[in-house]
Amino acid sequence: MMALPHEEECLILKPLDFREKDRILTFLAATQGKHSGVLFGAKSIRSKNLGVSEPFVLARIQFSERLRSEMVRIHHAEVIRSHIGLRRNYQALLHASYCAELALLSEIPPQDAPVCFRILLEVIERLEAGSPPEEAKLVFELNFLKMLGVLPDFERCGVCDRTVGKASGASGGQTVPEMLHQLDARLGGVRCPQCVTRHSDVAPLAPGTLRFVQARTQLPGSNGVRPTRSNLRELDRALFTYLRSHLGREPKSHALLTNQR
Repeated sequence: MMALPHEEECLILKPLDFREKDRILTFLAATQGKHSGVLFGAKSIRSKNLGVSEPFVLARIQFSERLRSEMVRIHHAEVIRSHIGLRRNYQALLHASYCAELALLSEIPPQDAPVCFRILLEVIERLEAGSPPEEAKLVFELNFLKMLGVLPDFERCGVCDRTVGKASGASGGQTVPEMLHQLDARLGGVRCPQCVTRHSDVAPLAPGTLRFVQARTQLPGSNGVRPTRSNLRELDRALFTYLRSHLGREPKSHALLTNQR
C-alpha cells in the first residue's frame, strides 16, 4: 500500500550511484523533511532525469512513502534551478557541501523542514551569487543552531550567570579586562573569564569575537556588522566544536574547509 504522492520543491543533498543507470537521491523537501529514493535513469545521458541528480539542484519532485520502507518512491522530478554557478567556484562549492552535510547529519522533523529548507536554499544562493563563503557559512550555522533549538546563549555565563563581557555589578557598559571567554557545548553557552575550564567541548572566544556574535544574534538581519578574519577563524573553530558535540559526530567536509585556508 502506498500513500498519496507529495509534489513540492526539494533540494538535492546527496546523490549516490546505484546500479548501472540509477541514483539514490537524498533530498530535503520544503515541507516534508528529508527523504531518500531511487531516481531511475539518472545516469543515462538520454534521460530527462540527468540534471536532477546533482547536489544543490532545486527540483520539483513528486514522491510517495511506501509501507515498511525507509525509502520513498520517486514518480517524477524536474529541475527548477541547477545552481550551476556554484560549481564554478570551488570555495563556494566546499562551503555549500559543509552546510548540506549538517542537514544530512541532523534529524529534521516535518515541523522544522520549512525553516531548514529556507536557510539552506538561502546559503546556496548567497554562495552562488559570490558572497564571502566564510560569512555565508557563519550565517547558516547560527540559523541552523537556532532552528535546532540549541543556539548558544552568548549573553550570560552558563556557570555563574554573570552578564558576559561586563564586570560583576557594573553599569553603564563598563567592561572587564580583555580576557578570553569560552563557548561550552555542554553548557549550551559561554563561560566568562572567571569560569573557564578545560575539556574537549570548549573553544576560546576573544572579547571582540564575542561582541561581534552578540551583535549578530541580537540583530540577525543586520548586514552592517561585519566580522574580521580573526572573528571568522575563532567562530569557525568554536561553532564546529559546538556542532560536533550536539550532532554526536564530526562533519567530514569541515576538514576540507580547513585545508583550503
